[in-house]
Amino acid sequence: MPDAKWYTVPMIYTDGIHLISSESLEELHTFAVERIGLKRKWLHNSPRHPHYDLMTDAAVDRALRAGAVMRTSRELVEILRSAPYLEAICEATAARRRRNRAKRAHHLETRDYPMVTKVNLADKLSLFNDHWHPRIVGDLNDSYVKLTKLKGEFVWHSHEQEDEMFLVVQGQLVIRVRDQEDVVLNDGEFVIIPRGVEHQPFAPEEVHVLLLEPKTTLNTGNVVNERTRAALERL
Repeated sequence: MPDAKWYTVPMIYTDGIHLISSESLEELHTFAVERIGLKRKWLHNSPRHPHYDLMTDAAVDRALRAGAVMRTSRELVEILRSAPYLEAICEATAARRRRNRAKRAHHLETRDYPMVTKVNLADKLSLFNDHWHPRIVGDLNDSYVKLTKLKGEFVWHSHEQEDEMFLVVQGQLVIRVRDQEDVVLNDGEFVIIPRGVEHQPFAPEEVHVLLLEPKTTLNTGNVVNERTRAALERL
């Protein structure tokens, strides 16, 4: 290690790229900002190697004219290793990191996670017997998971803003689509009806269906009649 005397005065050093102080961060700020025109926010505030970058030859020239001493990069590292103010900075940084780790650990320990539970479709379907009356059995982001039993013919309708998914749990469901062939769904099959498409569900016999659709979806879409269900029961 070099003799400490050679870097105690004038306390500002550069290797032509980096600008450091052997004395204090405040002295480094004063020199960089007030004497050679750098901006304080340009400081690279590493706990062990705080420095400003001299990005141009003109900046290097201004630093040398203002009194900075040219040293090699290795010598700059040695200067910073012996700088007394860095020990306090490193300890403060380590303490802050310890506090942050403790906060994160406490947050994970005390966080109120929602309960993760499974849903049995058969159990839920056994709770009601009426037709064309969807029930909510789950939430998925901005959508509801619904169950319903269908039989007979529903009203022709469309949904201006929402896509909707029909998944047959048990039975057969026919989706009549305007100006297209009917879509026939059996057990385990689903279809997504895009927004704006006019359609009519039809079930020749009772069918059990899972629906996945945005929470804003009205079951009769753009039609309001005796089968409209604006308020849905949650099972």
